Amino acid sequence: MKKMVLLLSILILLHGCSGNDDGKAQDSEVIGKWKHVESMVSDGGPYYFITVENGYTYTFKNNGSLTAVGEFDCSGTYDFDDLDRIEVAIVDCPASYPQIIASIKYAVSVSGNKLTLTQDPPVADEGGAEIFERVDE
Repeated sequence: MKKMVLLLSILILLHGCSGNDDGKAQDSEVIGKWKHVESMVSDGGPYYFITVENGYTYTFKNNGSLTAVGEFDCSGTYDFDDLDRIEVAIVDCPASYPQIIASIKYAVSVSGNKLTLTQDPPVADEGGAEIFERVDE
């Protein structure tokens, strides 16, 4: 019986230490430059994908700062919450576009050279996602 309790204790300890609860693994996956290449959208029906021409880029830096370059060149910060969602805060845009300042939470998925950001909670009833490809610098 003592061996069983010891084995169970070791398994619980190993399981508790195996994960990374602070989002740092996910943090390191998003660091770099990403170009918006596709959007998953819905007009009330099934989702479908549209190709994005001349999409903007997000550059996530390891110090928690980011730049968004495209139609509007902005900068801001990002951080992961307890649910492994990333919060992107755009705080510095050209003076002619002060309405762009925003804070948006996304569910994050990284697979190979693709980054998918899905607004969580969604802004519209239909939801949707933005798909990015890693850009070599």
